[in-house]
Amino acid sequence: MPCPNTHYGSSKLAAEKIHIAWQNRDIKNRILTIVRPGVVFGKGEGGNMSRLVKLIHKNFFFYMGNKDTRKAGIYVKELVNQIMWTHDKQVKNKLPKIALFNATM
Repeated sequence: MPCPNTHYGSSKLAAEKIHIAWQNRDIKNRILTIVRPGVVFGKGEGGNMSRLVKLIHKNFFFYMGNKDTRKAGIYVKELVNQIMWTHDKQVKNKLPKIALFNATM
């Protein structure tokens, strides 16, 4: 059961509920896929993962924050493959019209 403990997490859960209500208004024609990815990384993304790799290559890395926090990521092409696979199964009625999944590697 989702139980967000930040405003960011709460807003994402609220958005999911809004989209589910939207889909439920016309269930026969609408497909909804909700994806909860970890850190998305890939060529040219320039975000946290790229900065982390650059720091490690320079032998300059220190850990900030809670060491008990678990992080997971996913390569952008794998994320797209998962979304496309799910959508294909939804179109062919092998999955429900609403699909929700976590995406990490």
